[in-house]
Amino acid sequence: MLLELIPGGAKRSLSAAQAKAMLAKVRPRDVVGKTRRRVAAELVADLERIYARKKAANKELTELVKATGTSLLELNGVGVRHLAVRAAAASPSNRVRTLEGQ
Repeated sequence: MLLELIPGGAKRSLSAAQAKAMLAKVRPRDVVGKTRRRVAAELVADLERIYARKKAANKELTELVKATGTSLLELNGVGVRHLAVRAAAASPSNRVRTLEGQ
């Protein structure tokens, strides 16, 4: 949508902040252009909310993983999300109970 509003286009991979800055410079004069700008602004606002939620979730996951006392975070290539997913998968509450285990 933003590509259609900017003469000459824009690069395809923009951050929300970059898109917001570019959008601030666009001043369409016709109804179609104004509508496109409004929709693009709404999409950028949605992206900013998603980025904020992702940042908060990563912070929470980091705190939870560090609370376990694991040293696996020191390994190269092992991140918080990776450990959180593995820990959740290995959790006793996620295991299937067998007939013998009941």
